[in-house]
Amino acid sequence: MQTSGWDGAAALTADPLRIPVLALASLVEAGHLEVNAASPFGFLLVAESRSTLAQRQKAAKELSALGVELRVPERTPGGPEPAAQSRMFRRGLEILAQPQARLGVAITRPGEEPVVATMFVRDGEAALGALDDEAAYVGPPVRLADLLERLGEQLGGPTRAPEPPGIMAWPSQVRFAAALWPGSGRTARDDLSADQAATRLTSLGLSASAARAVIGLLVESGFVEQRSNGLLRVGAPYAPWMEAMWSGHAIEVEATPLPPGAAADLGGVPLRSRRLLFVGAPGARVLCERLGLEQLRRELGELAARAAEGGDEAMIAFTIVPPAAVMAEIAGVIAESRPGKN
Repeated sequence: MQTSGWDGAAALTADPLRIPVLALASLVEAGHLEVNAASPFGFLLVAESRSTLAQRQKAAKELSALGVELRVPERTPGGPEPAAQSRMFRRGLEILAQPQARLGVAITRPGEEPVVATMFVRDGEAALGALDDEAAYVGPPVRLADLLERLGEQLGGPTRAPEPPGIMAWPSQVRFAAALWPGSGRTARDDLSADQAATRLTSLGLSASAARAVIGLLVESGFVEQRSNGLLRVGAPYAPWMEAMWSGHAIEVEATPLPPGAAADLGGVPLRSRRLLFVGAPGARVLCERLGLEQLRRELGELAARAAEGGDEAMIAFTIVPPAAVMAEIAGVIAESRPGKN
């Protein structure tokens, strides 16, 4: 999993600290760090194996070598200031150990691996947290307000809003249009002939009659326009929104409150999570409702398998939303699990 590369996070945080899982387990077992079930370290609460004294001592040395003391000393009058890195990452550990909310960000760019970052939030601060089979990765704390401000900078829409200022589309419309335009190397502004469209759809498994019927329905609904010369084009009201949809750029933000007793992996616990997906290049983001990032990838990556499927469950809404309004909503979700909110 790639956790670097998010501009907003990079502007606020240093590289995360890598802590071996054994060292982390020893930290918890020795009582130096209290973990709850909502923590990404919650698996340590049910771990069967216990570390030995020698292992805990080794872990303490490893942490000290990383600049993190098990107990950060208080500054004595006239004495030296405790190590800044030790305080910084110690606080990051405390946030991850007992989080009140989780904030996930996933960014997709054309031709690049997705960037995924998961921040855990407590008392107005956030810290990056990640795990693999060998280690935990802990970021230093940042002010939640600063983090949301930086994130909001990633969500700006186009300076000139399209007309109309929002549209609704059926998933089948988006699916078939994606097969016809980006699926054949075209943009939302390009033309193609009815014969080219029919050939493309039959190559995906539709019969000739079904392909003609699909094209007819797309034209009848206005999603596709048929010009006087017979060429097909994405309908003018839909074209700017499909340009964003098919740009290869996307950013998904998900905020989840973690009340006491909730598991960080959600493990069947019904939590209120707010997920927002924006498509389009930076500076031209548009909100795409009712369609998650994984579903978006399926829409654009499995056209042959999906083109012949029916059964639209819900429409897709495309709108432009001020970043400040989005961040206010995210902050509201996060605040739900703060003391006094449950």
